[in-house]
Amino acid sequence: MRARGPNADDLRKLHAEATQIVNQKFLITTAAITVFGVLSAQMLSSQANLPGPGAGVGTGGAARQMMLGWAGFLGPALLNVVLLVLLFYSTILAGMLRVITTYLVETGASAWEGDWALYRRGGHLGYTRAQAVVFLVLSLVAGCYPVAFALVRGVRLGPSGAVTTHIAVAVVTLTVIAGLGLAGWPDLERKPDERWRRLFGGGRGETLGGGAA
Repeated sequence: MRARGPNADDLRKLHAEATQIVNQKFLITTAAITVFGVLSAQMLSSQANLPGPGAGVGTGGAARQMMLGWAGFLGPALLNVVLLVLLFYSTILAGMLRVITTYLVETGASAWEGDWALYRRGGHLGYTRAQAVVFLVLSLVAGCYPVAFALVRGVRLGPSGAVTTHIAVAVVTLTVIAGLGLAGWPDLERKPDERWRRLFGGGRGETLGGGAA
C-alpha cells in the first residue's frame, strides 16, 4: 500500500506536533540546568559540612593521608548520568521530529523543510548543537567538582578506584554528548527519509543527508 500524502488537517496537526517537539527540546535544556543547580547546591552543602584534615585527625602524616572518599565522586557521577539520560531523550525527540520533517519534504508539503535540509548540509549552529554546548559545559563543570572539593577541604583525591571510575564516567559522558550533539551521529534523517521514499514509490531522486537541527 502506497502512502497518500497529507491533507490540510494533517498539515496543521504535523505543524503542531513539530512545534511541540521543539519546545520539549528547549525544556530539556532548562531541566538540565535546573537539575545541575539543585544537585550542585546539595553537593556543595554536604562537602562544606564534612571535616577537613585539621578537624580531629591531627597534623602531619595523618592529615596528608586523608582522602576525599567515594562520597565526593558519587554526586558528580550521578549528575553526568542524569545529563546523559536527558540528552538521550532529546535525541529520541529529534528522531521523531525528523520523521515529520522528512515526510513533509517527501510529499512536497513544505518547501521550507526541503530548503532547510539542504542548508544543514553545509554545517550550521542549530538548536541541537547549542543544546550540546550547554550539556558539555555542565558535564565539564561536574567533572571538576571532585578536584574543587578536595582543594576546599584540603584533602587528597582518592581512593584510586573512585578517581578511575569518575574519570571513566566523565570521558564517556563528554564523548557521547559531543557525538550526539556536535558530530551528528546517528544520522537521524537518512533512515526516515529512505523509508518515506519507499512508501511513496521512489519519490525524490536523492536522499537527504544528516546534520543536526
